[in-house]
Amino acid sequence: MKKVAIILRDIEKLNANESVSLAENEELINYLSYTPFKQYLLCLKVGVKPEEATAILLKHIVEDLFEKTPFAEMRTHHTLGSTALQETVYQPVILIGKPLFKMTRDEKGDINGIKRDILQYENYKNAISTYLNENTYVILTNFNEVLIFDKEAKHEFEPLQTLSFVAFMEVSKDKDSLFTTAQSLEKPPQQEVILKQFTKTIQKLAGDKKINELLFCKFIEAHQLVPYQFLKQLFFEHKRIWERQGENFIFDKFTNTLSDWLIEHYAFNFSENNSLDFPTFEKLFLAKTEKIKNFDDYDYYKISEYTLCKAFENLYETNNNFPEEVYDKLCEVIVGQLFENQVTKIIESIEKGNLKKAKQLFGEVQKKTMINSFIDTGLVFSKLLKLIFRQCQRIEKQIDIILNEKQNLLDRDENWNKLFSLKNEFGFDDLRKFITNIIKNQLFIDFANSPNAQHLTVARLTAYITAIRLAPSAFAFRKPTPQEERDAFKKFDMPTEPTSTFAALVSMIQLADWKKEGKILISKFLSQVVDNGLLCFAIPANLLFGGAEVALRQLILVENTVKEIVIFEQNKISWALLTIQKKEVEKKDIFTLDYMHSLQENKINYANSLISGFSPDLFCIIKFNETIDYQICSKMRVGNSTFAENGYLFKNEFKFSNDTTFFLRSAEENTLPLYEGRAVDSYLLSDDVKYFVPKEKAHNQLLSKEINTLKKEFGLSQKNYEIVGIFHEKEFLLDYQCERLVVKKTLNDRHHIFASTLLPANAFAEGSLLYLSNLRYEKTNKDLIQNTLPKEERLFLLALLNSWVLNFYAATIGLEDISFLPLPKIKSDKGMATIKEEITEKAFQILHHQDTNAEIRFALESQIANALYRLNDDEFAHVCKKFQR
Repeated sequence: MKKVAIILRDIEKLNANESVSLAENEELINYLSYTPFKQYLLCLKVGVKPEEATAILLKHIVEDLFEKTPFAEMRTHHTLGSTALQETVYQPVILIGKPLFKMTRDEKGDINGIKRDILQYENYKNAISTYLNENTYVILTNFNEVLIFDKEAKHEFEPLQTLSFVAFMEVSKDKDSLFTTAQSLEKPPQQEVILKQFTKTIQKLAGDKKINELLFCKFIEAHQLVPYQFLKQLFFEHKRIWERQGENFIFDKFTNTLSDWLIEHYAFNFSENNSLDFPTFEKLFLAKTEKIKNFDDYDYYKISEYTLCKAFENLYETNNNFPEEVYDKLCEVIVGQLFENQVTKIIESIEKGNLKKAKQLFGEVQKKTMINSFIDTGLVFSKLLKLIFRQCQRIEKQIDIILNEKQNLLDRDENWNKLFSLKNEFGFDDLRKFITNIIKNQLFIDFANSPNAQHLTVARLTAYITAIRLAPSAFAFRKPTPQEERDAFKKFDMPTEPTSTFAALVSMIQLADWKKEGKILISKFLSQVVDNGLLCFAIPANLLFGGAEVALRQLILVENTVKEIVIFEQNKISWALLTIQKKEVEKKDIFTLDYMHSLQENKINYANSLISGFSPDLFCIIKFNETIDYQICSKMRVGNSTFAENGYLFKNEFKFSNDTTFFLRSAEENTLPLYEGRAVDSYLLSDDVKYFVPKEKAHNQLLSKEINTLKKEFGLSQKNYEIVGIFHEKEFLLDYQCERLVVKKTLNDRHHIFASTLLPANAFAEGSLLYLSNLRYEKTNKDLIQNTLPKEERLFLLALLNSWVLNFYAATIGLEDISFLPLPKIKSDKGMATIKEEITEKAFQILHHQDTNAEIRFALESQIANALYRLNDDEFAHVCKKFQR
């Protein structure tokens, strides 16, 4: 595309001039970089007719833009004949060039410069309308403006699109032809109308849900893949002869002749498949007056392969309604992952002259087979075929560049000959064979999931149309003599058992199937691909982001490696286009999480290892709104262990639902207060206590729970009463007898998830409060030892649980389990010990001296964020926005 950039720059330079004198013309020639523009100005300078100079320039631009040599349009009875080009003989588009400049002369008649020529398209109405009789589009340009006309211009003479030449070039550089460029500039609503109309017509043509081959013929006729107006000519040529023998004979003879022609030119035999049948031809195209109805009731040339396949899916009631961009993305990801790097290595080997290595790598590429594991009408098959062929064309293009560098026969050495032989060995000399080998060897259909012969037939049609479009000169109007082609298309007639598993699998299973057996489907897919093979499929997004499908998420996200996730909406359902690789996750693995229809740039590169890190119990994908949110949370999680991994245990005590007999409305002798969640805020504990609990009764119940826990943890064989004796003898405490840290989950603030304070000794916690157990046990050979958590540790954890960063982390990833919060790793050096002491001291001051809360609180938040979790100033500022009022 380097030449395209040069053309665009020079076009702007040319269009900046309204008129140019002879002297300025010379300067302008030297100022330009694109040689054909230089030649164009030179031709005008020496008196070459502007039309002839324009025709030469037009041909060069088309060649450099699309890397195709156009054909000169020689129908001289048209007034525009000398400047008109056809992209290919059978492509329904004409490009017409009009001069950008015309020559100016002095009084003596000598050329003294050039000036801008105004393009008056109305002057060419008759010529353009005539071209539109036999072409889909006419493109008129003077290298400043571009006007595109379609068949509607025959009725109302207005351009379909008017744009600058620069804009036209920008659109064209990503297309493969003038036709696809013009087609892409169709107005979107028009495409929707065509889809609806085409679907309706298919349903009209398909009697008893059987495919009408006439539709296919008309479709490929519109793309100039059968002789122009073939159907109409065929009918008229034989009608008078046939009609003497009756109407039925007319229809039979017509359809048989049509089938014979298709078999002869495309090796496509409809009659071999009983599922194909003609509806009554009379009802469709003959009125009672025996006049032919309009064959062009809509424009078949506007029907893309996507429209064609979707119409048939609607007909068979198997349409999942995914937009074309989803199919494009699915196929681009698979082919990109399988071929992009490998093809690049082949090109690099060719450039270095290592043809042996290039040959070896190309052999590996040809072994990469893909399976389409869902019922469809060939859409994915067609898109994969195109993309694989385009990747191979990259190799062919690089070989041609090197070969063309030595145009002189005397310069062609042994290396040149070897490279030329390699091109032929790769198969680029026979595109017909090359494309059919891709169909035959690299693309498979899962016949176990595609029993419908109608679907397979349409898939075969689509594959054929795609092959013809990729290489019109190789396929169109030629008999299919190579055996490879016949073999390739047999795969659509009978199941072909693959000899090995696949490099990749693509699937677009419908919603109901995922809900029923998602894990079974993924397990089946994994069994069909080789180690390190790829899967690309659409799955309801809610299965990845939470809910009960833990086993499915573990299989997809943890036991295998995610490569890319694209989220999109379809019919008010959120879907995830998911690409995974059949291999264990490595620490360095990263995948992309993207939102297809989002107006914001929110693509996030996500570490695979953090899937289980963020949600170790559920294996959920976390949806981050912004890249900085992920940046902060990943920095807090990586390198830090969780509260649970550090032995901190959070428990519940008494619940209203289970322990109502314990709760008293007033304080009595030997009762202790019960604190509820509403009494707790960050660092604050209200003295508003509504319930009290009998101490002895509560103590015995909690002691029994503690003993049962110890017996399970250490495998103690003593009876319960014996362990009770140990508690009394050693004066072991229970948690309620100590000052302890309590946490509640807040519901009134979407950012602050947890609020924590210290509960005094000899007080109980209602079930909405979680408390951190102060007690740790050790078992030696002869003894059981109880340790308690130091108050300094409780204060340090109190500061963390109330901190903005930890609450930001919990709110952002939707974490409600305190045990999975990341605990900063405190290094055993003097500096970190000092920081921990300072944080503990600030937490103590906030807890006991609320008048200094605001000033100390901000200093504490900053220290926790920067010193403990390593957040930079921008990241901490982002956290502060969530909490500062």
